[in-house]
Amino acid sequence: GFFDNFSQGNYTGCLFGHGGSCREPQETLALYQSASTAIPGGHAVNFSRWHNDDFDALADEAYVTPPTDTEKLVDVWVRAMEIWLPELPDIQLTHGFHRLPWTTEYWTNMPDQNNPYTNSAQWHLTFPLVLHNVKQST
Repeated sequence: GFFDNFSQGNYTGCLFGHGGSCREPQETLALYQSASTAIPGGHAVNFSRWHNDDFDALADEAYVTPPTDTEKLVDVWVRAMEIWLPELPDIQLTHGFHRLPWTTEYWTNMPDQNNPYTNSAQWHLTFPLVLHNVKQST
């Protein structure tokens, strides 16, 4: 089927979606890190199966950089994009924005534009962050 062929790299081209980071570059860089290529029985991340050792080193550098060190993260991101853009392992066709309304009548600390700790899409793997961070309104 499609997903078997896709996860094994048996395709010439296809349309597929993926997510990255909301505020910092680590997860977005990991989408293209060669260590993130499908592992048998695991979850595929590097769907393009692209490999670049210099990019991998920058992705590793981003992972050990504290999220508060924005100056360094911006520098790492720019250097990574200087590698990624000319090789273009993935063509970005669209950018999907989540417009998910939430009530604040019963809950506080929901992710929003003033508190963007993650997206609030309940179908994403990051939704447990929302569940662990929301508080009941008093």
